[in-house]
Amino acid sequence: MDPSLHPTRVAICGAGVGGLILAVILSRSPHIQVDVYEAASELKEIGAGIGMWPRTWKIMKKLGLDKELGTKAIIPPEGLPKVAFQFRRGDIPQGHTFQTLVTPGGLISFHRPDFQAVLLDVLSRNDPHNERVHTHTGKKLISYVDLHPTCTNDGGVELRFADGTMARCDFLVGADGLKSNVRATMCRYAVEEIKARQGESAFDHWSYPIVLMGSTLTCGEKIEAHAASPSESAALAQEADQISDCAEAVWSGMFSYRATMKAEELQRRWKGHRVLDTPHVYLGKDTQMTVYPIARGTLVNFAAFRARYEMENSRLDASVPMVNNVSKEEFKRDFEEWEEEARVLIECLGSTTSRWAVHTVKPLKSFVSSRGNVLLLGDAAHAMMPFQGSGAGQAIEDAYILGTLLTHPRCVASLSSPSCSSYPKTKTLQRISRIYDAVRRPMAQHVASVSRDAGLLYTLNYPGLTFDPSSSAGGVRSEEEKLQEVYSRIRMNWEWAWETSADGDVERAVRMFESGSSN
Repeated sequence: MDPSLHPTRVAICGAGVGGLILAVILSRSPHIQVDVYEAASELKEIGAGIGMWPRTWKIMKKLGLDKELGTKAIIPPEGLPKVAFQFRRGDIPQGHTFQTLVTPGGLISFHRPDFQAVLLDVLSRNDPHNERVHTHTGKKLISYVDLHPTCTNDGGVELRFADGTMARCDFLVGADGLKSNVRATMCRYAVEEIKARQGESAFDHWSYPIVLMGSTLTCGEKIEAHAASPSESAALAQEADQISDCAEAVWSGMFSYRATMKAEELQRRWKGHRVLDTPHVYLGKDTQMTVYPIARGTLVNFAAFRARYEMENSRLDASVPMVNNVSKEEFKRDFEEWEEEARVLIECLGSTTSRWAVHTVKPLKSFVSSRGNVLLLGDAAHAMMPFQGSGAGQAIEDAYILGTLLTHPRCVASLSSPSCSSYPKTKTLQRISRIYDAVRRPMAQHVASVSRDAGLLYTLNYPGLTFDPSSSAGGVRSEEEKLQEVYSRIRMNWEWAWETSADGDVERAVRMFESGSSN
């Protein structure tokens, strides 16, 4: 890379779907140096299936990834009606299919390792000599520090890793997932600033990672301690509690049992089983299954859920691992009353199954730090319930809009100019991150909200639509009437995924950048 170009150093912590998509976009710009830091010792995806709705697939096409991804999954003709899911009540001896969701293009399903392999291959081709993109494994970020430009040649952000090493960048993207240390650092130091406003301590903008979410500090500003009034102090204390609450992910009250099975094994046990060619959502009281074929029909992705909503937004006891293997016998007890065709799916699994405690991130006031050179992406910003199959899609949208802004010609000209000192560079990055937050945060948090609603509907816990006769409101309705309303709400909350595109959001973000606006 020609050093005269003054490349902008972008660090991406996390090599999941969102982090890799952003790396692919940025790898096409000769003015950006990308370092991807992954905590794991190797780039290996955890999980089984990725579902992609038309809104996300259009992004794949715009990025030129559709042809290669098309070799890993069956891609239906664009726009033609396709069965996305069949909905079936499964927690009764004789199951009942009560609706079929047909959408333009349906749901495209990928085996997660196949998806990652395509992205890594594209990265390698975009930068065959590893001049602009460097991938580092075994690098778990612990925290970061915002550096004063006068303390180093050009300031930036200092990254601190668990192995004792450090690195620097101009722009840090926290794509480090559910247990994000970038998010934890943001929240921790936001609370420090609030304490300064309460009069407990002085807060030096350059001494800590600056993260007062949603506010802007001038470079070099120091917030002096002052005595807050009792009402001000109470309000600030409440704000600090809210920010602290967002630092750590919370348990949704739900366990998920995830696995893949060989299609031929299911065919052997139940010839012509309905999930071999059609995705299915099985509904049950406090229990649920989502099952669909992947890997061009050679595998079946299986996810079963057990809900305990009274535990929602709690934190698991430290002795309970977030992910661990449990015996098949342990979790099948929750499905003993289910219909046989659903229970046979469990029988096709191995003797142990991966159990995940499903966690989410409470809504953040901002995805970016106050100085604007640190931001959150994907699960680090908006980890959500999986019931709209949109977690990966929302991470991709994050990366797409951020990557579009960072590679915009005016941004490139500003960041790569030989006369661009650290201060103008910081201001440019700040504008980009604030536009990203203004555009992406409302949409991502909306999807998180409707994904939670979908979970309530799938487990027959949605208010007014439970199947306990004593809970019926406005007169007794038949179970079939309730099921039809359940479906109606599921579809209504999901239509954004195939009836809208991200084009309008991208155009708005670009328009804001070109006009000099950031809100």
